[in-house]
Amino acid sequence: MYYLVNHHNFFPPIANDQYYCGLGYSAVVLSLEDDPVLIAPLGYQKEKVASLKYAKTGPNLVNDLIEVLEKLKLDKDNLGIVGTDIVPYAYYMKLKKFLPQANFIPADDIIQNQRLIKDTDEVKILKKAAQIAERCMDATLKYIRPGLEEWEIAAFITKLGLGEGVEHVARIRVHSGPLAGSLRWPMLSKRIINEGELITIDFIGWYQSYAFDILGTTIAGKDKNNQDELVTLSKKITAKACQKIKPGIKVSELASSLLNIEKSTGKKISFFGHGIGIEVVEKPILRPQSDFKLQPGMVLCIEPSLEIRKGEKICFEEEVLVTTKGYEKLTDLTKI
Repeated sequence: MYYLVNHHNFFPPIANDQYYCGLGYSAVVLSLEDDPVLIAPLGYQKEKVASLKYAKTGPNLVNDLIEVLEKLKLDKDNLGIVGTDIVPYAYYMKLKKFLPQANFIPADDIIQNQRLIKDTDEVKILKKAAQIAERCMDATLKYIRPGLEEWEIAAFITKLGLGEGVEHVARIRVHSGPLAGSLRWPMLSKRIINEGELITIDFIGWYQSYAFDILGTTIAGKDKNNQDELVTLSKKITAKACQKIKPGIKVSELASSLLNIEKSTGKKISFFGHGIGIEVVEKPILRPQSDFKLQPGMVLCIEPSLEIRKGEKICFEEEVLVTTKGYEKLTDLTKI
């Protein structure tokens, strides 16, 4: 949706009734012979939308989608669905009921694979977004001190981001103490931070419609638990993974480059990363066993984690551009 026409929905998904259906969702219909059609319940900002001559707005997304498909005489064709991971079951079943001769085919890869490589203008915005996120993260890591509550840290970095022109902060995860490196709900709480505890901050949002996603770890106050060396080691792990990036390298080779650190330290390292663009997580998904080869123009988030104790991890996440000669770090949280 965003890549095709730059439309952002105004609403979160809400409950449906006979009149309202699909608020929080939108659709774009692409055909070989006609202009794209945006279906956006309850309106859109015309001046923000690109590559679009026509939009249909109303309170019922599915009814409008059926009407458009019938008008374009696509109701008996093969229809590729992009976004199969988020299309609600009720909407899909209604489409099948009222368009019984249409053949719906998963087609996510058509768009996702086209978005692997970012063009020059996109890279400029992604760089700017990453730089803003890094400044906010650096300032927040310096702000942290014993006695603060997790929510105060989240409020601090949110205020910094919005002041820098960030359009939307999608997620801030602030975890402290024994659960600093865990995935925990809620993502932040009123927990008071104690002297010497680890603090993890995951900062995600959008600037000029392009995403940023970085993660940093620090120690509150004095290092009472001898964890500073582990924080430094985590920085070195992420930095080393970034340094191996070049065109043609397999993702599995990036992960393997960290094995020597595992052997020398006895600490388990979990390798992970992903592409980023208008969406926070895009292809490629960087998994340890993947034979996917990196290409110039990809913008990646690199985030290996270091297990310090069972269930406890430290992580730094950097954003990196794959270049024709190697790589360019868009953020530098791992400087020592």
